[in-house]
Amino acid sequence: MNHFIMGMQMPDLVWIDLHSLYKLSVKIKKDTTKIDNDIANDTNQTNKASTPEQCYLQILLLSLAEPTGLMQKEILLVYGFIETIVSLVSLKNRPISGLPIQCIILTDEDQPPPFELNPQNNSAALCLDFTKVSRAFKQNG
Repeated sequence: MNHFIMGMQMPDLVWIDLHSLYKLSVKIKKDTTKIDNDIANDTNQTNKASTPEQCYLQILLLSLAEPTGLMQKEILLVYGFIETIVSLVSLKNRPISGLPIQCIILTDEDQPPPFELNPQNNSAALCLDFTKVSRAFKQNG
């Protein structure tokens, strides 16, 4: 989060570390355990605890917002919005059926999630499922 706010280049291997930490949390069955969220405490957000999976999703979603093109205050506003919708986003082990463009997390590579057209099944990849977000937006507006 601080690298985004400061407009700094992401250090090498940050993404591979994030992907590895998430995979480890799944392996040891701690991905749904609530932990203190210091970012929420620092930004006066209401969510004071998150699971490792929620934190991972929040970082992935923030990277999709292209934070390097945002001002500091905008990054915090986007992060606050992400906090409200993160429960509607999930990770899947395969591409979401019926969607030609997918947001793919290449967990064995040092990069943020790209969007891919008709992705192939990859055992090291996860897909972001925005189905519930889409439904919520359609219901509300």
